[in-house]
Amino acid sequence: MADNTPDPGAIAHEPDPDRQLQRKLLEGALKRLAAGAGGPTLREMANDILAGRADLREAVGHGFYTSELAARATAFQQWLADMSDGDRAELERRTTELMGHLRTNYREQG
Repeated sequence: MADNTPDPGAIAHEPDPDRQLQRKLLEGALKRLAAGAGGPTLREMANDILAGRADLREAVGHGFYTSELAARATAFQQWLADMSDGDRAELERRTTELMGHLRTNYREQG
């Protein structure tokens, strides 16, 4: 009788669809930054990552980029804080819906 138990090693090496989607979204964000969406400093960082001259962890840990990323994160946090509770809830709902659509589309394509 054949053993139909999946090989744990094979399962561990199967690509995680959510992780692949996260990579795809990150790559899209980096491409937007490389096109200048975040200003010259983040454009340089994104170009270095996309070209393979730096990895994301290395770039984020670099003081030159960290201060710019922190400034952008602070501005984003302030933008969220300035929103009404209703607007924030609507943003969260729309974001959750969009992520659901992206997951579905990505799995159908993959």
